[in-house]
Amino acid sequence: MRREPAPAANTEGRLAPSLKNLNASVVMLVTRDGGLLDDNRGYGRIFNPGDDVRSLFIQPRFDEFAARAPTDGVIYRGLLTLGRLEAQSASFDGTVYEEGDHLLIVAEPDVQDMEETISRLQSLNARLADVRGSFPPPFAQQRSFRDSLLETVPAIILLLDPEGRIARINPYMEGLCGYLDSEVAGKDWFTTFLPQVGQAQGRERFREAMAVGASSRHVGPLVTRAGALRQIEWYARTLTDERGRVTLLQVGHDITERIAREEDLRRAHDALRDSGRRKDEFLAMLGHELRNPLGVISIGLELAGVLTDTDAVVRNRDVMRRQVKQLTRLVDDLLDVSRSTRGSLWISRQRVDLNDIVRGAVNDIQVLADGFPHALSLAMPRHPVMVFVDPVRMTQVMVNLLGNAAKYTPAGGRIDVAVEPAPEGVWVRVKDNGVGIPSDMLETVFEMFARVDPDSHQGHGIGLSLSRAFIEMHGGTITAHSAGRQQGSEFVIRIPT
Repeated sequence: MRREPAPAANTEGRLAPSLKNLNASVVMLVTRDGGLLDDNRGYGRIFNPGDDVRSLFIQPRFDEFAARAPTDGVIYRGLLTLGRLEAQSASFDGTVYEEGDHLLIVAEPDVQDMEETISRLQSLNARLADVRGSFPPPFAQQRSFRDSLLETVPAIILLLDPEGRIARINPYMEGLCGYLDSEVAGKDWFTTFLPQVGQAQGRERFREAMAVGASSRHVGPLVTRAGALRQIEWYARTLTDERGRVTLLQVGHDITERIAREEDLRRAHDALRDSGRRKDEFLAMLGHELRNPLGVISIGLELAGVLTDTDAVVRNRDVMRRQVKQLTRLVDDLLDVSRSTRGSLWISRQRVDLNDIVRGAVNDIQVLADGFPHALSLAMPRHPVMVFVDPVRMTQVMVNLLGNAAKYTPAGGRIDVAVEPAPEGVWVRVKDNGVGIPSDMLETVFEMFARVDPDSHQGHGIGLSLSRAFIEMHGGTITAHSAGRQQGSEFVIRIPT
C-alpha cells in the first residue's frame, strides 16, 4: 500500500516532522507579516527562538521578500542573507513556497564544496519529496528543488540516464559549452562532448560510477561547440527518484585556467632549478678561469726575477700582459652581470665606423688567444659603415663572439667574419666550423650561465647573455644558427643604422 506523504504543515501552523528534524537546513513557517509560526532544528542551531523574523532578513528585507514571494519555488542564491547583524550575516540558497496563507522558507547555507553540495541536495530533495504531495494543487506543477538548483548554481551540472544519454544540462553548462539543453537532450554524452581519444575511458568511468553509486571524482576533457578543449574537475554520484529511476549526477568546475597556471608554475620552478644549477656550474668554472691566469702570472713574476735575456724578458712580460687583460675582461663581464641583474646597464652612443670596431675586436682576440691556431677571414666593405652605437659595448660583443668561436673550434678550424650593409641596417656574421649547437639550445645559449657542455671548463656562460642585452639596448637583434653538434655555428647581429 502506497504511503501518503506527510503534510508540510498542519492546520495549526506546525511543521511536519520530516522538516522539523532537519538539522543542516533552516526551515521556518512564517506569516506574510513576519510572524514565526514554527521552525526546525537547523533554525535553532543558528538563530534564537525569540528572534524577530523580520529583523533576520538583511538582503532582501522581509517586506520586499514577502511581497514578491511567488506561488512556486524560487531559489534566492546569494540574495537571501540572514543574520542578527550585517557583520554576522550569512548567505543562503533559499526556496520559498506558499503553504496556505503562510510562507514556507527552506534555506541551505551557501556551500562551495561540490561533495557537500551533492550530499545536501540528495538529503534535502528526499525529505522534500515526503511533503510534496500535501501542498495545494498549484504545487503539482512546481519545479522541484533539484530543478531550481540546476538553474541557479554557478557550477556545471549534468544528468545522464543509465545508457549515458544526456538527460539535462544546466544554464551554466550551456554558457560554457555553447549548446542549449534542448539541443543535446537525449544525445550520447561521450560522442557529443568528449574528444575521440577519451571516449572509451569516459564510458568506462561512467559504468563504474553507475555500478558503485558512491561519490567519485575525476578530471577529464570537454569539447565545446566551438571546438575548444576545456579541462573539467567532475564530482559524480548516482541519484534515485521516487519511482526508482537512477541517473548519474555530475557536478563540475572548469579548471582549464588553473591547470595552465599550475603548468606555468611548474615551468617557473624548473627554470629556477636550472638557474640554480647553472650558477653552481658557473662558480665552479669561475674558480678554474681565475686560477689559470693567476697561475701563469705567478710563474711569470718568479721568472721576472731570474731572467736576464732581453727577448725572454719581453716574452714573459707579454704573457703576463695577456693574462692580466683576460682577467680584466672576466672581471668586467662579472660587473656587467651585476649591473644587468639590477637593470643598470647603460650605453653611450656615438657615430662610428663599424669596420673599425670589428677590426679592433679581431686584433684583441688574436692577442688573447695565444697563437690563435685558426684560419680567419674578414669580409668588409671598402667604404666606412657608419652606425650610431657605443663602441666599447660593440667591441665587447664582437670579442665575446670571436672568443667563443675560437674556444669551440678545434685547432686548424675556420672562422669567417662578415660585415654586410642592408637597407634595414647592418648585418654582422661570425661563423665557425666548430663543435656546433644542438637545435634545442639555439635560444637557451643566450640565457645567463647557460653553456652547451656543462662538463667543459670552456666558457663561463655570461658572454652571450650580455651580448644580447647590449645589442637589444641598441635596438638590434642577435640570433644563433647551427645544424647541430659538430656542424659549426653562426651568430648573426642586426644593427639599425
